[in-house]
Amino acid sequence: MREHGFRYVWFHPLSFGLAPNDRRFYPLYAKCVELDIAVGFQVGHSAEVLPSDVGRPMLADDVAIEFPELRINLSHTGWPWVDEWCSMLWRHPNVYGDISAYYPKSLDERLVRFMDSGRGREKVLFGTNGLGLERCKREFLELEIREDTKRAVLHDNAVRFFKLD
Repeated sequence: MREHGFRYVWFHPLSFGLAPNDRRFYPLYAKCVELDIAVGFQVGHSAEVLPSDVGRPMLADDVAIEFPELRINLSHTGWPWVDEWCSMLWRHPNVYGDISAYYPKSLDERLVRFMDSGRGREKVLFGTNGLGLERCKREFLELEIREDTKRAVLHDNAVRFFKLD
């Protein structure tokens, strides 16, 4: 993986009806730590007819505690458990979250406030999940948030999370 420049492993534990803290995933996390590769997984409800309760963001708490060197991205905002999502980003230095799978103008107000706050500003990543880069970026730039938040979410946080500098 090193020779190919891998920076990120994304997987979908909800597809298996398993929570991200299921110990069967721990070898994956350990390998990512060993190779210094970030990991991401969906949190929040499942749009597909799959169990959603295993997508609660708080279930990432165990993973973040047991793998403090692992950079973790909680993908897809954690909705409807937005407060849990924000708390995991706030609580753990190694946990980030992306806003993909939602158009920015429809983001939960609590998430937008958190993203524009001190700690949230440094932990949220931009993403589209295929919804269309042009529209998502335009809607994101139209949000009533600080310019330094926009720069951090669109660029700076990804550079830090993926170790691109």
